[in-house]
Amino acid sequence: MKSSIKYLPVEKQEDLKYLVSMVLERIPQTEMIILYGSYATGKYVDRDSRVEFGIRTTYMSDYDILVVTSDAKDKDVGHKLDNIEDIYYKDPDKQTPVQFINDSIHKFNRDLLEGRYFYTQVKQEGVKLYDSGRFKLARRRKLRYDEIKQQAEEYFKERFQSATEFFETAEFTYGKEYNKKTAFNLHQTCENLFYAVRLVFTLDNGKQHNLTKLLASVRKYSNEFEKIFPRKTEEEKRLFNLVKAAYVEARYNPDFVVTKEDIDTIVPMINQLFRVVKELCEMRMLEYEGMSMMNIYSREKCRFTLSTMNEKDDPEMIIRRFLFSHKYHYRLNVKALPGKKDIVISKHQTVIFMNDCFWFGHDTCNGFVMPKTRTEWWKSRILKNKDWDHKYIEKLLKQGWRVASIWECDLAPEKREYTLNCLLDFLEKDLQTNLYTIPETEQQVADPDKNYEQNKE
Repeated sequence: MKSSIKYLPVEKQEDLKYLVSMVLERIPQTEMIILYGSYATGKYVDRDSRVEFGIRTTYMSDYDILVVTSDAKDKDVGHKLDNIEDIYYKDPDKQTPVQFINDSIHKFNRDLLEGRYFYTQVKQEGVKLYDSGRFKLARRRKLRYDEIKQQAEEYFKERFQSATEFFETAEFTYGKEYNKKTAFNLHQTCENLFYAVRLVFTLDNGKQHNLTKLLASVRKYSNEFEKIFPRKTEEEKRLFNLVKAAYVEARYNPDFVVTKEDIDTIVPMINQLFRVVKELCEMRMLEYEGMSMMNIYSREKCRFTLSTMNEKDDPEMIIRRFLFSHKYHYRLNVKALPGKKDIVISKHQTVIFMNDCFWFGHDTCNGFVMPKTRTEWWKSRILKNKDWDHKYIEKLLKQGWRVASIWECDLAPEKREYTLNCLLDFLEKDLQTNLYTIPETEQQVADPDKNYEQNKE
């Protein structure tokens, strides 16, 4: 971590030295004082005065300072830092604002160890104004899946609750016909919902208020976001830009106009956003939990997972080689379509789902065994996987796609040829069937050594 502030103007250096001296004088348990934020990165705004919407506004960046202590109560330290702020401000309109936060060295190091995004950024970009030398900062370690899940749950709960509170405030202001305040609260609702997705999927989240950028950052996780906020027509663009602009203009522009009809159109979109974010994040957290549970079992017990297979025997690779050998052009994991489809043959309007026998609970598969540890959890997890699969298949069928669902065990050596021939019939002959599964057969005639790429030429 850097320790020099010589890049700052002299008056800023003097301010910071004065603040450090006051902290050390009043809080002897101080171990580190760290400058973070815009003054640490050099991207600060000293004083920006301008007239916007007929109103003069002035903005100055804060001195963001983290005070790290040992053997001190956080509440007591907080009170003392409040007193330091009161003493510091002699001419508040002209002085650079200061914003203190405080943490114990043990919590700070624990958060660094776990890779908490705020503290990691403080360590990466911060400047040490003071260091007692008695402690070293921890290094981030690789997290286990149960730890990732725990963080994701914490972030989701915080951001989803925040979005809910903003939405409830919007409902109140709507009832009072405060349309501009309603638009601002709807913006904040969307912002926090997008934050929830980013945090659950990455455990990281930079500050961002621009809804266009936030939407762009989450749409890779689901194509549903573009459906909620379509921007194909001028009216669709206007409504999205209205919510986007509300963060600033609803507060500062007296001429900013939001009608009741605008709100009535936007609210159903945000209700849909709540649903999609909740489902998407819960699914992701279930995946984390599943991965953490997988660590409990040996490879022998988890032999139905793809991780135990080599590429040659991987069910998806078998299908892909077969399709290629029969001149079928396909795409993988097309994000524009709902669900986690594996193979898409656009020319034939067909989607192929590869179902893992373990994760989708193939009851008629002789090898599937329900784990004996945490059995109820596994039953619930597998049932949810099935429900999600059925939901996505229904959406694809409504959009006019044909769907073939193939179990992993359908591609076992003794059944492989039969399965591939059935798939070929579905693609070339059985054009009236929209949803297809491999039928059960007593005739197992496949040759496990047969070369299914013989038609490649």
